[in-house]
Amino acid sequence: MLISTDLDASEAFYARALGLRLSDHIPGIATFMNSGPGDHHVFGFVPGTHPGLHHSSWMVADIDRIAMGARSMAAVGQVKGWGLGRHTLGSNLFHYIQDPWGGWIEYSGDMDGITEDWKPNDWDCPAAVWSPEMPADFITNQEEKPV
Repeated sequence: MLISTDLDASEAFYARALGLRLSDHIPGIATFMNSGPGDHHVFGFVPGTHPGLHHSSWMVADIDRIAMGARSMAAVGQVKGWGLGRHTLGSNLFHYIQDPWGGWIEYSGDMDGITEDWKPNDWDCPAAVWSPEMPADFITNQEEKPV
């Protein structure tokens, strides 16, 4: 998922350039796109003050692999996260770990599938059906730090 200063322009670009299609919106919060029948979303955007990478997502086989990924990251000192939970849009299980640069890595599985005749919607819903509380800085840009 990318951070975009213009969600509409980003959606139009990736639709034109890569043929991605809109899955669903949470207006002003997130845009989800798909590549045709299959996973609810394979790409998306959240708003920010400057462009960047919000998170990379790693689809794994099941909830056990999600937990093992979180445990492996904790073992090397990466403990700040959000999860375990189930997203509202896509219905996928998730666990995020913050990387050393302020971005996020998502272990994910069990995502809803969509069909060729999928109709996108605008939703007013929380990011998760159930989960611990989302970190306050989860959907924010991190300022670049001098090298």
